[in-house]
Amino acid sequence: MPAPLERGYSNSLDESFRLLANYRRRCVLHCLRKNHSLTVSETARQIAAWERDCPLEDISGEAIRQITTNLYHTHLPKLENANLVEFDPSSKRIIACELPSFIATALELCAWEDYGDNSHRN
Repeated sequence: MPAPLERGYSNSLDESFRLLANYRRRCVLHCLRKNHSLTVSETARQIAAWERDCPLEDISGEAIRQITTNLYHTHLPKLENANLVEFDPSSKRIIACELPSFIATALELCAWEDYGDNSHRN
């Protein structure tokens, strides 16, 4: 098993790349880089806007519900298990954890592939 990337961070390099390989997981982390804490529905709305390349106000409730369900059942547990986010079920808030430098750097590089520039992350 490869050595941890950083002290206190137990994921291997392969696990880190698996986490970042998914667009929606990267989107969650991008959202939290600007806003330390967001509700799941706020995060889902932003992801839907990025996926559809449209303004937040144009996102339907159904699109938000579909992405929210996907985040709850698939992506948030993986990000939380990797100690990249905390999830508070009572407030339905996703809270940013300090990202290991490798993850932060890789995420920054992914922004160029995901969005073509940094403007979508704001």
